[in-house]
Amino acid sequence: MADTAMSGGGLTKWNRQDHPIAQDFHTYAVEWEPDEIRWYYDGEHYHTVDRQRRPGS
Repeated sequence: MADTAMSGGGLTKWNRQDHPIAQDFHTYAVEWEPDEIRWYYDGEHYHTVDRQRRPGS
């Protein structure tokens, strides 16, 4: 799981599903670049943190 401090609350966005996510298989992905991190759920991009806009900076 992503650290909520680093993700800027991405888990909160991800957890707002209209169905229980534990009832099926899902894919999760993280693309980590030198200046940006992107999170995906079932192929859908749901959150990005970049070096200039990270929480606490």
